[in-house]
Amino acid sequence: MKKLNFSHQEQSLAYLSAEPEFNLFLIGDILEFGMSGKYVNTYTSDDWTGGEFPYFILEYCGNFLVYSKDLQYDTKEVASFLATQDVQNLSGKKDIVEQLLPYFPERSLKRTYMSRLDSINPDFVFSDTAVQRLDESHAEQLCDLYLSIEEFAATYKGKTREEVIQTIRLNIKANLYYGIFQDGNLLSVAATSASTPDTTMITGVATKKDFRRHGYASSVVGSLCKANFAAGRKFLCLFYSNPEAGKIYHKIGFRELGIFSMLRS
Repeated sequence: MKKLNFSHQEQSLAYLSAEPEFNLFLIGDILEFGMSGKYVNTYTSDDWTGGEFPYFILEYCGNFLVYSKDLQYDTKEVASFLATQDVQNLSGKKDIVEQLLPYFPERSLKRTYMSRLDSINPDFVFSDTAVQRLDESHAEQLCDLYLSIEEFAATYKGKTREEVIQTIRLNIKANLYYGIFQDGNLLSVAATSASTPDTTMITGVATKKDFRRHGYASSVVGSLCKANFAAGRKFLCLFYSNPEAGKIYHKIGFRELGIFSMLRS
């Protein structure tokens, strides 16, 4: 497998920009951390000598994303490489990632809907619930909230609580986190990830189980979207699997583009 470096960055971003919504994590990570280093490493086929990439792989802290413009890419070669890596999660556009599933039958498949927001629905009503920006001092509360929810706990599988806290602290430094508190307890949160000057991904939307259906998720996501548009971003993205969550996002103005798949260990 050929490891890419800074000299390939411009070409990589041009290649991934063919489908910016599905590749936002890749683009954002490259802009934030570069092509290779402590947090991010990027790869393509060892046979590549120039021209368009046959496929593109990015690794961020054990999470691998795979993309190819060519649906007939060399899945065997990609799977052989991934088998040598400590892959926590493998994700990307459905048509690309699910071709790798036969090579990893022990992994579970999760599909989510990729959505895009170009402007907030003018009929969307913001609640008067107080929403505030979070910082590193809230990392432990964020950790406890995420680990209390099965969907997020699975993402952090194999990590100690302290490792999860450190990951969250790293993410807070580079992204926006908005939350709602009651009596000092964090009830609901939404965050951004993989931000670029033009766009960002809304991620990590979570509400404590006993406090759902009170409009908290709508408040934090709506406020986060509003802040990002005010900062000059042209469109926003998110993905979801829960139909109830989808209703919230549709009210804000998100529209579905396709399916994003993840193979979990």
